[in-house]
Amino acid sequence: MQEDRWRLENGLKYDTIGDQIDLKHRVNVSGCSQAYFHMHSTFEICVVASGHVTVECSTRCAEMHAPYVVVYRPNLPHRVHVSYDEGAYDRYVFTCNDALLQDMIRWVPAVQTLFSHAFFAFMLTPAQFAQTRQLLERAESLFLQNRREASYLLISAALEELTTVLPEADVRAAYGSGELDETVRYLLAHISEKLEIADVAAHFYISESKLVKDFRAAYGLPFHQFVMQLRVKRAKEMLAQGERGAAVWRACGFASHSHFINVFRQYVGQSPGQYAGSE
Repeated sequence: MQEDRWRLENGLKYDTIGDQIDLKHRVNVSGCSQAYFHMHSTFEICVVASGHVTVECSTRCAEMHAPYVVVYRPNLPHRVHVSYDEGAYDRYVFTCNDALLQDMIRWVPAVQTLFSHAFFAFMLTPAQFAQTRQLLERAESLFLQNRREASYLLISAALEELTTVLPEADVRAAYGSGELDETVRYLLAHISEKLEIADVAAHFYISESKLVKDFRAAYGLPFHQFVMQLRVKRAKEMLAQGERGAAVWRACGFASHSHFINVFRQYVGQSPGQYAGSE
């Protein structure tokens, strides 16, 4: 991991590589302890072969014994602490942008289950892990040969293998509540507007404190950060469709052009112009 890849701001490290897709087998032989929470613009999936790890994700904390799987949504602060007396921290790390994820869901619909939580972690038996590792080893080999499409298909197969061994309670929890789904649909429909949590709570006849608690529990994020993620996601979609200028930032509910640029760069690691390929 290159140090200049990260930008430290207000005690949080931002990954500056944007939507880059990557698959790597990584091994730390002497433990790993991250001093700062960090976040990526991509989905991140870690399949861990060895290591006793404490995973902190936003306000949640999980102690995991390998083999295990952990999945993070984009822009979700997290960090890990690995015991120095537990041997190597051996894992496969796959970063995936939204476009590739949608392709994989079309190929293998079952993998959507893994990405329905903000933070999703579960342990595997050695037998369950063996098949997944075999697929990931083959996928990494193809990835390094720049045979990306074949690699992504094998990754999809590996993720599908993981969905077959999900604990049933986690599968149920991953889909979230219908009430929150309706709230998110409302946010998307009104993304060009000023969205205050008090107004949204009043629209659904629930208390502001309940909405705050529900969003934190379901997505691991404060309400305003979740809304910013939706605004940035919509902006990325519009830029990809060729939209430019004020039409984008106004349609996505940003207060000004400079506000749009600053937030977009914070979440994506690039300016809107760089992302659109016009700079």
